[in-house]
Amino acid sequence: RDRDRDRDRDRDRRRDEERRDKDKDKNRGRDRDERDRREKPATSSSARDSVPPGKIWARPNIVVRVVDREVQKGKFYNKKGTVLDVAPGGVCTVCMDGNALVEVAQRRLETVLPKAGGTVMVVAGKEAGTKAKLLEKDSKHERVVIQGLTTLEVLTVSMDNVAEWRGGHGEDED
Repeated sequence: RDRDRDRDRDRDRRRDEERRDKDKDKNRGRDRDERDRREKPATSSSARDSVPPGKIWARPNIVVRVVDREVQKGKFYNKKGTVLDVAPGGVCTVCMDGNALVEVAQRRLETVLPKAGGTVMVVAGKEAGTKAKLLEKDSKHERVVIQGLTTLEVLTVSMDNVAEWRGGHGEDED
């Protein structure tokens, strides 16, 4: 009888300990979730797509390619378009070939290069905003050689830092 009582008491003690451990784990997770909610504001997909002002490379009148299959359920995946406007946060209004207007986050786009002789705009780096003529592409080193349209200065820049430029209506190619 004493053995049975001791066994029952030990079993009850273990069960109580397991219950307390489970409660601790639940509370620990709940506390962590509450702490995360307090520290991080709720983010929508547009907030996640937001880019700090200094990191925005997209500019009006450049040609870009959609590189995210989630944009419009893949309808525009790997398709080219021209940026019409760039909102704060890096969300671009893009006119896709075929005249469809799409709002796309900058991180879902990549720059497009023209053939040699085409006009480009430097979108990043110290020469950002400069319009130039593409002289040659070096795919192996991912570099391009360009010549400024106004300065006639010849520069070598990363392929990622330039994009094909399609001048807007009434804009001159300075």
